[in-house]
Amino acid sequence: MRRNAFTLVELLAVAALVGLVASVALVATTGVTAASRTMRVTAELRDLDGRARLLARNVGGAVLEVDTDTGAVVVTAHGDDEPALRVPLPEGFSARIVDTDGSSSIAIDPNGRSADYAVELRHPRGTIRWTIGGLTGQLQPAVDERGTVMP
Repeated sequence: MRRNAFTLVELLAVAALVGLVASVALVATTGVTAASRTMRVTAELRDLDGRARLLARNVGGAVLEVDTDTGAVVVTAHGDDEPALRVPLPEGFSARIVDTDGSSSIAIDPNGRSADYAVELRHPRGTIRWTIGGLTGQLQPAVDERGTVMP
C-alpha cells in the first residue's frame, strides 16, 4: 500500500521543530537588538559633546546637562531657555553627567572649553562610563561596570 500524504504525527513533529528554531532565533535576536540600542545611544551621547562645543563657539557659551523632566541629555545655548540640542534616551535608559567638582551641569565657554567630566549611561544590561577632557574634548575609553573597555 502506497502513502501519498504525511501522517498527523509527522506534521506535528515538523511544526514543533519549526517552533523550537523560531524561539531560539528570537532569543538571540533580542540580545543583539538590546546591544545595538545601547551602542547607538552611547555614540549619540559621545557625538553630542562635539556638537555642544561647536554650538558654544557660535553662540558664546552653552550648558550640557540632563533634563530632569524628560531624562534627555540636552545642550542649552547661553541665555536661552529652550535646549538647542537634545538626545532623548530610550525607555529603561538613564544618564548622569558629573564634572570634577560633582556638578551635574557642564558649562562650556565661548571657546568650546569646559571642565573635564564623566558621562554614565545606565541601560537594562548594565552601566557604561566614559570621561571627556574639557580642554580638548578628547574621549577616554568607555568602561562598563566590570571594568571592560568598550569599543
